[in-house]
Amino acid sequence: MLVAICLIALRNAYEHEKALARSDFLTGAANSRAFFEVADMELVRARRYARPFSVAYIDVDNFKTVNDTLGHLAGDDLLRVISFGT
Repeated sequence: MLVAICLIALRNAYEHEKALARSDFLTGAANSRAFFEVADMELVRARRYARPFSVAYIDVDNFKTVNDTLGHLAGDDLLRVISFGT
């Protein structure tokens, strides 16, 4: 019984660390590691089914101006809004 409890705790800790390694600490959005993992899977799927593959890229114009004029906290808030709309 104790071994099962330890294994469950270890698995939960591993899954938590795995999630942290694939998300941005500020916004919680997927980071580049997560992007490349998903992109690799989707490219395999696109090849398998002979379907096109598209990627959308978002660039925030004048983001440095937000940080410089309103401060980094405002810049952080803007990143959170852009990434999750909250």
